[in-house]
Amino acid sequence: MSRADRMASYSRIELWAMRLDRLPRTARIVLSLVVTLTLTALVSVIVDRALLRDISDPGTTPALIAIAVGVVLYFVGWWALVGFDSTPGAAWRAGRPAVLYVSLGVAGVILLVMLILVGLAQGYIL
Repeated sequence: MSRADRMASYSRIELWAMRLDRLPRTARIVLSLVVTLTLTALVSVIVDRALLRDISDPGTTPALIAIAVGVVLYFVGWWALVGFDSTPGAAWRAGRPAVLYVSLGVAGVILLVMLILVGLAQGYIL
């Protein structure tokens, strides 16, 4: 069986998971951090716009909500992209959660760029 035949037998998610598997651990950690920062910035914008008028308690701030979401997202990213040493001798393998987490990060970057462009067009930025 040729390499092309073997690659054709995999789904697109499995192919991306194999690419993530080939990344060094440090690169996966940085990728997890970048995706987390992107998604946290997006959540921060959403929380600021949606909840800023609804929060009447001075002790609850939108920043605390964004920080909590960021910590949870980093934990999920670490689990999906780096893995925990819960099973001795078993090597971490990228799977569907890793591909979905990175895909969510790419979608977040696209959405943030769109929000920035809308902000520039309407004069909110600068």
